[in-house]
Amino acid sequence: MIPKPELDWFAILPELITAVGAMVVLLVGMGRKQWNRVASIALTSATLIATFVFVLMEFNVSRYGAFAGLIDSDELANAGRLIAVISGLVAVGLAVRGRANDGRHGEFHALLLTAVCGMSLFAASGSFVSLFIGLELFSISLYVLCALDADRSASLESGLKYLIIGGLSSAVLLYGTALVYGATGSFDLAVIGDSDSRGILLFAGAALVLGGLAFKIGAAPMHWWTPDVYEGAGTPVTAFMSTATKAVGFLVLARVLVTAFGAESSTWVPIVAGLAVASIVIGNAGALGQLHLKRMLAYSSIAQAGYLLCGIVGWDTTGIPALVYALIVYTAMTLGAFAYVVVLEREIGRDATFADLAGRGWASEGRSIGHALPAFGLVVCSLSLAGIPPTAGFFSKFGLFDGAVESGYAWLAVVGALGSVVSLGYYLRVIVELYMREPNAARAAAAAVNLPAASTGDHRWSAGTQLPVVSGLAVALAGATLLLAFVPNKVFELGCDVKANLAQRGDDCTNVDAAAAPGPVAQTAPAAAE
Repeated sequence: MIPKPELDWFAILPELITAVGAMVVLLVGMGRKQWNRVASIALTSATLIATFVFVLMEFNVSRYGAFAGLIDSDELANAGRLIAVISGLVAVGLAVRGRANDGRHGEFHALLLTAVCGMSLFAASGSFVSLFIGLELFSISLYVLCALDADRSASLESGLKYLIIGGLSSAVLLYGTALVYGATGSFDLAVIGDSDSRGILLFAGAALVLGGLAFKIGAAPMHWWTPDVYEGAGTPVTAFMSTATKAVGFLVLARVLVTAFGAESSTWVPIVAGLAVASIVIGNAGALGQLHLKRMLAYSSIAQAGYLLCGIVGWDTTGIPALVYALIVYTAMTLGAFAYVVVLEREIGRDATFADLAGRGWASEGRSIGHALPAFGLVVCSLSLAGIPPTAGFFSKFGLFDGAVESGYAWLAVVGALGSVVSLGYYLRVIVELYMREPNAARAAAAAVNLPAASTGDHRWSAGTQLPVVSGLAVALAGATLLLAFVPNKVFELGCDVKANLAQRGDDCTNVDAAAAPGPVAQTAPAAAE
C-alpha cells in the first residue's frame, strides 16, 4: 500500500496565494478597458501584500518534509519569498504606464505573479524535483516577460537569448540531478547529504548542479546572457529579474551545497571561490566601458554576484548570515538604481545613457526638487553598490569578506576589496554626470546612437511623463538602503536562523551577542524520510 504523503498546506500557502492570484489577474486583464487595467494592478498588489503578510506571520515556523519531502518551508525559504514579493511589488509600481491604453497589462501582471510563485517554490524546495519545478515555473514566466514588448526587436531578442541560455542551464542542472540520483538513489536534499554513497558519480552531478545554478545567479563564466537580456528587456522586468532571481538563486545554492553536498565542501568551496574571482574581475572590467546605464548595471550585477559568493565560501563561519543581509541590501540598492533609470527613461522617451544624466542632479528652472530627489537616490544606491561607508553596501561587503577570511580565504577578501576599488570608476561616474557636467543634447544623441535602434524608439510611455509613484519608489528605496546600514544586527539574527536551520544542527553564529542570538525554531512537521 502506498503511504499517504504529509499534506501540510500551510507549507505552500504563499505559492497557492500567488498562483490563484495569477489566474484571477489573467482573467480580469483580458479586458482592454481602463477599469481592467486598474483592477489588474490592484489585484496583483493585493495578492503580493497578502503573501507578504502571511510569510511574516509564519516566519519563525519551520515545516520540514511536507509533501513527501518536497518542501522545506523554513527561514531560508521565507527570506527568499519576502525578497521575491518585495521585488514584485516594486516591479508593479515601476510598470505603471504613462499611457492608459496599455494592452498587455493582464499578461504582465499574471506572469509577474507566476514568477513570484515559482521563485517561492524554488526557495522552499527540499528536493531536486520541486526545485526543478519551481525553477522552470519562474524561468518560463521571465522568458515571456522579457519578450513581452513584441513591437521592440530588442525585447524579442532579449527573450530569445534568455530562453536559449536558460534552457541550456536547466538541462545542465537536470543532468546533474540525474547523476546525483544515480549515486544516492534519492532526490531529497537531506537524504542525499546523509547518504554513504560519495563517489565520482556524486561529484560529477554536484559539479553540473553548481554550474546550472551559477547560470541563474549570473556568475562568471556563466554570465553570457546577462548584459544583452538586461538591456533588451523592459526596465521594470530587468529590475525584478536582477534582484529576485539572484536572491532566490543564492539562497537555493546555499541550501543545495550545504544540505546535500556539505561533506564535499573541501572540494566545492575552492571552486566557488574561483567563480567569485572570475565574476568580480569580469563584471568590473565589463562595466567600466559601458555607456548604457542598464548595461552597466548588468555588468555590475555580475561583479556583485562575485561578492555574494564570498558568503557561500564562508558558509561554515559567518558567511550565511552575511549573505542573507547582503541579499536584502542588494535588493534595495539595485531596485533603487533601476527605479531612477525608469524615471529618466520616461523623461527622455528612450533608453538612458550616462550622457543623459548630465546636470539632472540639480533643481533648477524647469526642474523641481521632485526631479532632483530621485537623482540623489541614484547617488545613494551607487555609493552603496560601491561599498562606500556609511551605506548598507559597505556593511554587507564587510560581512561577506569577514566570512571568507574566517574560513581561510583572506586572499579572496583582498580580491573583493580591490574589485570594489575598481568599481568606483563607473559608480562615481554617476555622480560626476549628475552634478559636474552640463546637459549637452549633441553628446546625449551621440551616445544614444550606440544603442539598438529599436530600443531607442517606441516605449509604452511618452517622453516627459513623470509619474510620482515611480519617483517616490526611487527615493524610498534609497532611504531603505541607508536604513539597512543602521540595523545590521537585526537582519544578521535572521541570517543566523537561516544558518541554523540550513545545517539542521541549531548552532548560533559566532559573532552575535548572546542577547541577540536567535531563539528556538518551532518544528511542526518531521524531517523527511527517504
